[in-house]
Amino acid sequence: MDFRKIRQIDRKTQQINDYIKKAGSTTNTYSHYRKPSGSSVDKLNPKDIDMLIGEITLMHSRAELYIKFLKKRIHVSSVKQIKSKKIKTNYLF
Repeated sequence: MDFRKIRQIDRKTQQINDYIKKAGSTTNTYSHYRKPSGSSVDKLNPKDIDMLIGEITLMHSRAELYIKFLKKRIHVSSVKQIKSKKIKTNYLF
């Protein structure tokens, strides 16, 4: 299942961008709480956004742990290769 599709990230991102554009163009800071007359506004749900940010943060922390693991494994592997090459060159001389 696609994470973006399940969590409707594109729709929520568009809502946030629309809010930012409207907030920058109006002087009323409470404009996102009211519906303009004649049109419907899809309101942002803070709980949904909070849950989405929490999931993204969790994914980021897991990715960072995995990158640290890979760096450590690569470093250990390269040190072993360097040591084995030194041992081989010592036998030749």
